[in-house]
Parts: sequence; structure tokens; C-alpha cells
Amino acid sequence: MRITNLILTAGAVALSITTMTGMVHSKQFQQAAVVETSGFDALAHDVFAHGVFSTPAAPVKAVPGASGG
Repeated sequence: MRITNLILTAGAVALSITTMTGMVHSKQFQQAAVVETSGFDALAHDVFAHGVFSTPAAPVKAVPGASGG
């Protein structure tokens, strides 16, 4: 059981280091880190500006004969 825990722990640490290294070396992380030092939430701004939430919703058309109650 000790060896199993050791293997799983080593794998988890290796995966975490690999993931963190990839994230730190990405362009978005560097831009967000620089801008956040000035107090602006650049990561959220990037998500809302270029992500799923940036697409405008389709206009809602009125149904003829429906009351606006």
C-alpha cells in the first residue's frame, strides 16, 4: 500500500508540475499576470471579451397577438 501511495503521489505531482508549467508559459497567463498587478482582472476580461459570453444573444421577436402583460 505504501508503494501504491508513493506511485500515485509521484504521478499527481508530475502532472501538476506539467500543467502549471504549460499554464505559466502561455500567452494569456503572462498578459493576465502583468495586468493584474495594476488591479485589473484581466483573466475574466479575456473570458468575457473573447469567450462564450461575448456572443450577442439573438433578438427576441414579438409574437403577433401576444399581450405584453
